[in-house]
Amino acid sequence: MLKIRRYRASDHNEVWNLHNLALDQVGANVGSGAQDNDLHTIEETYLFI
Repeated sequence: MLKIRRYRASDHNEVWNLHNLALDQVGANVGSGAQDNDLHTIEETYLFI
């Protein structure tokens, strides 16, 4: 069963791992850089809390 809930700061490591796994799967992982900044500020960038 899929459960959707609001992002929590404690989710950061899993979100980061999923991001990199997806990039690896399509051969698009160029390493960490400015293109990943939004994933380090998810609450401020996307949730406006």
